[in-house]
This record gives sequence, C-alpha cells and structure tokens, in this order.
Amino acid sequence: MPHLLLVHIGPVQAFIAQARRTRDLWFGSHLLVELSRAAARALASIPGTKLIFPALDEKGELTGDIANKILAEVEQDPKTAAEAARTAVNKALRARWETLREKLSALLDPAAREAADEQIDTLVEFFAAYVPLSEDDYRGARERVEEELAARKTLRDFVPFERQRGGAHKSSLDGARETVLVGGEPRKETRKHPLFQQYRIGLREELDAIGLLKRAGGEPGQFVPLPTIGLAAYTTRARQTPQCQEPMRKLLEACRRLGFPQVRSKGRPWVEPFPFDAQIFLPDRWEPYFDDLGIPESPRAFGKQYIEPLHDLLGEPHPYVACLVADGDRMGAAIDSLESAEAHQRFSRKLSRLPEIAREIVERDHHGVVVYAGGDDVLAFVTIPDALACAKALREQFIALMDESLPGAAPRPTLSVGIGLGHVLESLGDLLALGREAEQAAKVERDSLALLVEMHTGARKAYIARFDADPLSILQKDIATLATLPMKKVHQVAAMLRRLPHREERLDDAAHWARLLRLDTSATLARSELGAGAAAPDPAALGLDLEGDDYARMHVAIEAWCGRMEVAAFLARAEPSVKKGEAR
Repeated sequence: MPHLLLVHIGPVQAFIAQARRTRDLWFGSHLLVELSRAAARALASIPGTKLIFPALDEKGELTGDIANKILAEVEQDPKTAAEAARTAVNKALRARWETLREKLSALLDPAAREAADEQIDTLVEFFAAYVPLSEDDYRGARERVEEELAARKTLRDFVPFERQRGGAHKSSLDGARETVLVGGEPRKETRKHPLFQQYRIGLREELDAIGLLKRAGGEPGQFVPLPTIGLAAYTTRARQTPQCQEPMRKLLEACRRLGFPQVRSKGRPWVEPFPFDAQIFLPDRWEPYFDDLGIPESPRAFGKQYIEPLHDLLGEPHPYVACLVADGDRMGAAIDSLESAEAHQRFSRKLSRLPEIAREIVERDHHGVVVYAGGDDVLAFVTIPDALACAKALREQFIALMDESLPGAAPRPTLSVGIGLGHVLESLGDLLALGREAEQAAKVERDSLALLVEMHTGARKAYIARFDADPLSILQKDIATLATLPMKKVHQVAAMLRRLPHREERLDDAAHWARLLRLDTSATLARSELGAGAAAPDPAALGLDLEGDDYARMHVAIEAWCGRMEVAAFLARAEPSVKKGEAR
C-alpha cells in the first residue's frame, strides 16, 4: 500500500536569526533551502515516489526556493525513504562544510577540527511521519500525517557534544558552540590573514563551524549590507538631485580609492548609485567602519570632506529599515479542499512561482532584498519609503496567484503582511523579531497590514488595518495632512485622552463623557498654534471619527488615530528631500 510521507527539516527561526551581518542571515536561509532541496531530490529519485509539495515541474525539475516541509506519496517502505532523505541532507551539509574548510584552512584552529565536524554533524533537526494512503481518502491521510508529524516534533533527540575542547571562547552568533577560529594574542598578528577582512570577521569575533559556514558560504560583495538597503531611498535621491552630483562623484571616487568593499547590484538597479556599505553616511559609524577595514586615514577628515557636503544638501539620512514578513492566510483550508494528490501537486507547482514573483516585486520594483521566499512565506528587508507599496504589490500578486492555482470552489487564501521598522544598526535578530511580531499582529484579523515602529530609544508605535480599508491611501493622506497639522496637535490630543477616564472604566453617563471627549478633541485641534487666520481643522477631514455617543468606541478611535499619525510622521521623516533654500 502506498504511504503519505511528511518530512520537516530544521532548525528554522532561531537558526536564521543567529546573524550579525546580512550575509549570515541570507546564507542561513539559503542553506535551509539547499538542505530541503537535497531531501526533496532524494525522495524524487526513489522509484514509485511522487513529490506532492514541492512538486516537480513539467521538465521534472525542482524550481524556486524549497520550503522546509516536504510531502510525498511513496510506494516503497516509507521509513527507508525517510532515511534516504535524511542521509541526503547530512551529506549536502557535510559537502558544503568540507569545501569551505579547505578554502578557509588559514582561519581555522587545527585543534578544533573534530569539534567543528561534530558541530556540523549535529546541526540538522530531521523529523518524519507517514501514514497509509488509500485511493479515495487523500484528504484524511494528509490530515493524519500532519497530526503525526506534530506529535513527533514534541519529542526531541538530544545528543551531547563529545568532541568539544572546553575552555574555548563561544561563538559570537549563538553563544553556545565553541569557536573554531584561530585565537592567540596579539589578534592583529594571529588574525592578519586577508581572508579575515575579506569575510568581515572582526578581531574579537568568534565563530563556530555553523557561523563560519554562514559568514563565508557566499562570496563577498554578493550580499547587500542592511544600511545600504535602509538608506537606498537616500542614495537614490542623492544620485537624482543635480546639486548632489558632484559631491556624490567625489564620494564614490574616495570609496574606490580607499578600497571599500563593493556590492554587486545583481538585478537590483537601486544599488548602483552607491554600491558600498551605506553606514558611512552615519557620522557615528565613520570611526568603527575605518577601524573594521584597517584604513589608516582619518575617518573624521573623510566624513567632513565627502559626507557632510551631502548632509548639507539632503540632511542626515533617516537610519531605519523595514523588515517585511508576509504569510498566507487560511492556506490549510485551501489545501484541505484538494481531493487528490494530483490536485495538490498542481497547486504546489503554481505556488512555486511565488519566490520569483516576490523577488521581482521586492528587488527589481522596490528598494529591497528578499531573504527567504518559499511556500506561502516571504521575508525581506526594504527601504522604508517603499515598504507600503511593496506590501500592497505582494498581497495583490499573491491573491492573483491563488486565483490561478485553486479550483473555483476552493476557499481563497489572502496575505497578511507585518512590517517591523527598526534602526539599521539594531541586531538582525531583533529586527527579525520585530518583523515577525508585526506579522502576528496582522494575522489577528488576517488579510491585514501591521506596521510596528521601534525607535532607537525603545519607544514603540503601531498601526494595523485590513487591506480592504486601503491602509496605504490612509497613511499617504495622513502624511499629506502633517504638512499643515503640527505633530504637537497630535501629542496634545493624546495627552488630553490620557486625562479622561479609560475606555474600560464603567461610567454612569457614557453619553455625557462622549460629548465631552468630542468637544475637547475639537477644541484641542482648533487652538491657535496653527497660525493667525488659519481655519480650525475638521476632525472628519483628518480621518478622526468623533460620531455617536459610545464613549469607549470614540476613545479607541482617537487613540488609534494618534498612533496612526505617529506612524505617518515616522514614514514622512524617511522620505529624503532637498533642504529648503538648496532646491532649484
């Protein structure tokens, strides 16, 4: 009897989040895709096995990023098939490591060789479950195998390290595994090999075998630094502004002369205006960046000569970036409606186009980089002025893809998008956590957009709305409103709200309090700070709902409006503009 086999490969979120540089993040994600592909290929090579998710294309090939969950129908012993997939995963990881170990032998402590091999061999979490598959009960079998896998994942295999040396420094990425890099003092001597600088491994940084695989798995220049993504709107504006042409030309010449590492644009035209790490536009990064690269010249003199002229024209950049996390809604219900393995296969083939679509939207049409796109998930970093339009385009294309992929009667999944907005110098793990927190907020009502702003000071602002409310237009209108409405007014309304009873408080005369709240809000907005002769703003025209006698509802609406205006003000600051008096 055939069986339905379900395989899960991990670790996922914690593994990807252990990153200090963009290349760590990207390659960690890429490695999981590579290992999942090895498992899928191994299963596909077994006679009588039919891959369902992912499915082979018409040419019999696996295309796009492969999710870490693989579903197959197997004719032969399912346990043997699962073991073959597991062996393929471990061999693929080993092959990657051995190639890298030979290439980077100058960086490795010879005494750590066995410890490094053990770290590689114990990395992968591999889970599998299988159930019999009858001809007329595909849907039931799929539900049962999902339940079996979930139960299996509650049991973990713990294997203690046996080859670690003890007393060695721990990895700077995960803080648990021992370093495999050469140590000793002075570090400027023990770590003077050019490969340390080429792969941006700091003098005091320690990497275990997994961390080194992430850092050096790709080629230098292949990865776009996070500040370059976050400041892409700024560098593009500098390239497009006539007054900035000459300062930009001199800056680019200086960067090349000093040997700053260059970034390859690779289908991302927005990298071309400044193909270097854009952290150099931030004055407090001049000295650390020069130290990191071992450049003997004065970083302050460099900044004054090449960066400050651009600051004089465009102001200092808004040093924040958007971590965009998108996830399909009700995918399980859509898949449950598929009656056969063949129908599920057809759906998988259509869904496999999502990574290509996501890369076109994020990297070609907007200023961003996709970290991961597979299944119904997208993880990307985008410059803030593009983030909302990018989210909207992803959602529209996802819905079109679902319409194309599912039969007419099947429920249609939607897409929820969370955008975490954080400082470009925050740790990548924190930015990922912020993006995922925003995604979870968007998933509450589904088919929603959630923006979560975390200032460098730790203060937070949020805005959540369903896509059918057109949040992009609402925020654009708010940004336009802020051209005439000072943020001071918004702060005054928020302060007034805090002085009144909380919305959950039981009130004897709620209608009276609602009238009072409406009058106080209108009066606060109408005060004279808007300038002599200025008309008092109409609350409704500002998007502020003060109708009705429901105090609690009005309280919620005003509080949400204040939060939304804070987010709009943050987005407005991210849009670079030529300083007054400099524009021609």
